Amino acid sequence: NTAAYQSEILRGALSSVPKGQIEAGASLGLSTYRIARHIVWPQAFLIALRPLGNELISMIKASALAAIVTLLDLMGQTRFIFARTFDFSVYLYAAVIYLAIVELIRRVWGRIDKAFSRHVIAAAR
Repeated sequence: NTAAYQSEILRGALSSVPKGQIEAGASLGLSTYRIARHIVWPQAFLIALRPLGNELISMIKASALAAIVTLLDLMGQTRFIFARTFDFSVYLYAAVIYLAIVELIRRVWGRIDKAFSRHVIAAAR
């Protein structure tokens, strides 16, 4: 379900690269592949990085987390425990686990973003 959003993020990032840069690469005699590899893709990647991180977090929150948490589905187990004990605090624990996983991914994604956009920040100084 998120593939359409991801493709739109990438399409928007690719189309946001100014045409003048592509024309400049062509005027230097670069091949289409080299223009894409060295001019278009790096800029599009930086533009798409944050929205793709947001999409990753949305995908994790909407999924069963079976790929990340090797136990059974977290919310499924939470519902099962709640049905047996009627202790609402189980949902609080599940929310804390979700929050911890999302915060971890957000921090890792922030470091990736900082590492890849280092030259952009340095050029702005």
